[in-house]
Amino acid sequence: MGVTVENLPAEVNTKDAARILDVAETTLPIWRSTGRYNLDYYKAGRKVRYRVKNLIHFKIQRTFSHTGQQG
Repeated sequence: MGVTVENLPAEVNTKDAARILDVAETTLPIWRSTGRYNLDYYKAGRKVRYRVKNLIHFKIQRTFSHTGQQG
């Protein structure tokens, strides 16, 4: 069975969020502390969670068909 939108979890930890975005796990804490990208997350105690729908939206926003489109 493959991964489908229907069987994705609603929220993931930093490791899984990095895997979804195809970035190093250490990248997301840097983005959080510097505010480099507007990528929403929430904290529950020490745990950081990302909503999968926000990660997908982030990827869609950063999808371009040619380099002239990049902002």
